[in-house]
Amino acid sequence: LFDYISDDVPNERNTIVYKLHVSCEKGSQRLTVKSGQLEWLPEGSQLTMASPAQSGDNQRTYTSFGQSQQNTSERPLGVKYNDITIARLGPGQAIELEAHAVKGVGKVHAKWSPVATAWYRMLPEGCSSQRN
Repeated sequence: LFDYISDDVPNERNTIVYKLHVSCEKGSQRLTVKSGQLEWLPEGSQLTMASPAQSGDNQRTYTSFGQSQQNTSERPLGVKYNDITIARLGPGQAIELEAHAVKGVGKVHAKWSPVATAWYRMLPEGCSSQRN
């Protein structure tokens, strides 16, 4: 159904776009955000590349789909597991997110993993000097 991305140009054949917009109202309890709250955007990105001050009638978005993905898919696209915790929000916090899923191989996309560059080193030895 989906092709590998070529020339770094996202389109309806190689990119799936999801949106998440949740907020935890002030004065309410913590809110757990789950993967089932992601909404599929079959028309592509809704985020404009220009700032609101530069906005005009013809605004560009991050994906330019030639046709809706509803025409190419027999059923709505979604997540496999609806109960995966994405975040826990406290009162007054919000998430506005647009996620672009691109078909590819791991060696290309591993650089985008936030844990790919994380490391730590244990320092198990400690010294204390005492003078009399």
